[in-house]
Amino acid sequence: MSLAALQLSPEIQLRPWGHVEGQLFSGKKPLVGETVALWRNDYELSLVSVSTETGPDGSFAFHELPAGEYKLRTEIEATLDWVQVEAGKTTHINVGQDGRTICGHAKADRRLNDGADWNWQIQRCYLKTDSQIPAGIEEPTEQDRNDGDEGIQRFRERRKAFWDSPEGKAIERSKRSYAVKFEYDGSFRIEGVVPGPYSLELQLKERYREGPNLTHVDTIAEARRIVVVPGEEESLQHEVIDLEDIELWADEEN
Repeated sequence: MSLAALQLSPEIQLRPWGHVEGQLFSGKKPLVGETVALWRNDYELSLVSVSTETGPDGSFAFHELPAGEYKLRTEIEATLDWVQVEAGKTTHINVGQDGRTICGHAKADRRLNDGADWNWQIQRCYLKTDSQIPAGIEEPTEQDRNDGDEGIQRFRERRKAFWDSPEGKAIERSKRSYAVKFEYDGSFRIEGVVPGPYSLELQLKERYREGPNLTHVDTIAEARRIVVVPGEEESLQHEVIDLEDIELWADEEN
């Protein structure tokens, strides 16, 4: 219960816990031993975050959850789906079984590509929905910053009002992100991507030792591409979308 609701009425009504049960797939293959998490955080309620590992058949279960809407994530924080938890009920969900497979190959110029360990050096690699969020919602405006504490408070109120609005909730529910796992040669494959427009972002990083206990990380190359996954027509469900070569451009300072 939020503080505002408690101030309006001091009575607290207890509701039964909700539960979630499901299976995690990569296409038609159950994923075994994968960490799955449910995560919820709004502006008035405390953070709720729980995790578990999938069983031999890809199954997972969460019990004794407060009612509400949760993000379902993997261990590396890819948002796979949204789950509505209802008081006194068990929600059943299968994840990753539908959608398309995307593959490709990341490459950089010879100076960077020779000896690059793509499985280790790629530090940021996500395929995420390309949501159009109005300016001044995710970051304070220049005017907000110039106005000091008053401007930052104005930004927080504006951000909360947007994400509580029907437009903000629709954008939040449409968000999906998929972590990209690389092989040592730069090839990658993403399973179970639902239809929609996405932004693929890749960054190649390098670590430098600065003293005995300090490691510095620099971005040495990056790439961004818009990817559109078409609808789930039966004839297309098992076709792979091949992005072919994606070239990462080196930072001129490096």
